[in-house]
Amino acid sequence: CVTFFRQALLQNYGADTLVFLEPQLQFDLKKFAPFIHGKNIVPIVEAVQDASYHIERNANAKVVFTDLSLQLTRLLHAKSH
Repeated sequence: CVTFFRQALLQNYGADTLVFLEPQLQFDLKKFAPFIHGKNIVPIVEAVQDASYHIERNANAKVVFTDLSLQLTRLLHAKSH
C-alpha cells in the first residue's frame, strides 16, 4: 500500500521513469496521482503503517480498516497549498 502511494507521488511530480506500478484492474494511476502531494504523503504513510502495526498486534481488522479508510479519505481531500 505504501509503495502504491509512493508511485502515485512520483507520478504526480513527473518522475515517470521511476513509476513501474501497473494496477491489474482498470485503475488509472495518472488520475489518482494529483491527490497525492508533499503535504499529505507523510501522514498517509504513517496511517498505513499504524494500521499495519495494529493488525500485527491482533486488533479487530474491521475496526482498523474502517478507521484507516476514514483517515485516508480525509487526507486525500487535503489541499496541496
